[in-house]
Amino acid sequence: MEYRKQSSVIPYRRHKGKFEILLLTSLSTGRFVLPKGTIEPNMKARHSAEKEAYEEAGVKGILLKPIIGEYKYKKTPQKGGYHCRVKVFALEVRKELDEWPEMHKRTKMWVSPAKAIKSVKEKKLKKILISFAETLPRLKNKKPKKD
Repeated sequence: MEYRKQSSVIPYRRHKGKFEILLLTSLSTGRFVLPKGTIEPNMKARHSAEKEAYEEAGVKGILLKPIIGEYKYKKTPQKGGYHCRVKVFALEVRKELDEWPEMHKRTKMWVSPAKAIKSVKEKKLKKILISFAETLPRLKNKKPKKD
């Protein structure tokens, strides 16, 4: 079976001493999701994840190494019914932009890791979020590795 390759990012920050994760609304369903998109030809998955964070959520930062998870899903028949494989990265947000490409198409909100886990409906992504949330205390004093 052939999968379309996608990348996703968990944008996170420390705010008032606590970690928060940025969620945004899906264009099609209005549910809360993470930035995600198809990896363009000649683009690495991690660079695609950074691009999606910018285009969909208007954030920039430092992408953590390595990949933090991967999951597969099938698009609904209305959207073509094809299969996707998604690589998930974590992005420590350093800058929120005032303007970005999809700013008028989506709503975004910073939430606690627990609320992010409850808000995301995709079960496999929820598991990745749970695992990531468990690593957050260890990130508190670590500097992210850059490319």
